Amino acid sequence: MMLGLDRALRDDSCRNIFIFFVIVVAFALRLFMASRVPLIHDEDQWIGLADQCSMAQGQFKLVFHGYQHPVLPVYLIKLSTVFFGDNLLGYRILNICAGVLTIWMVYLMALRWFGVQAALLSAVFLAFNEYHIGISAFAIEKSFYLLFASITLYYFYKAIDENDPKRMVLAGVYAGLSFLCKEIAFLLLIVFFIYLLFSERRDWLKKKTPYVALLVFVIIAALNQLSIQTTSFIAVLGAAGLAIGLALQGSLSNFAAGVLMIIFKPFKVGDFIEGAGIAGVVEEI
Repeated sequence: MMLGLDRALRDDSCRNIFIFFVIVVAFALRLFMASRVPLIHDEDQWIGLADQCSMAQGQFKLVFHGYQHPVLPVYLIKLSTVFFGDNLLGYRILNICAGVLTIWMVYLMALRWFGVQAALLSAVFLAFNEYHIGISAFAIEKSFYLLFASITLYYFYKAIDENDPKRMVLAGVYAGLSFLCKEIAFLLLIVFFIYLLFSERRDWLKKKTPYVALLVFVIIAALNQLSIQTTSFIAVLGAAGLAIGLALQGSLSNFAAGVLMIIFKPFKVGDFIEGAGIAGVVEEI
């Protein structure tokens, strides 16, 4: 019987149905708790800060410091109320979604590195873990932090396995977002450095990509310490970047291509390459 169950779970369609069922039940449990349990002490602080935020004309106000932690959870809770209203469930629904997505990320990591059984067990244990149900049913910072931290881990180890610089930079982005939820996320960098230093992948420390990822993390993390509102800052940069990009479309693309070639080194002297109808051997970079 156990052998038959194991074979069934190894089938993609059966496994997908099972994990979908786990995700749905996990969401339902958290939704039930979020709709029934009154506000707890920590929520009063975060919700109070979220209520202070206003984008209305004549009442524009932003919050630059969170409750004992960085400010990102304040804006995520505020975003939740924008879509679901200023009510008990409206404050909490985005936390529930973050908790469920964390279960999915843990499932993907375990499936990739430890196999089907480990992935399904990990998802089930986290989905029905009392502590995780609690933190992802309330409007506090922990659910967001765990989601961003799990995505950071996923992209870091995927970058290592596939030798993918882009995913390493993405790991830096999500590590920065984790830090903007809870400062303890800084420990992720220490863990990554120790792993690279003492593993067979230490050659990554000779590449530029990990340091680019570190720089991205520092920039994102520093925004909170400098009391710069992250979303507004990114919006301004995005608008400026779009304007500059449209004005300098051709030149900018050539410049960007040159920078990417210097950083990621897709080819070296002696390689035969072909592009834009031209082929030849690289003599100098």
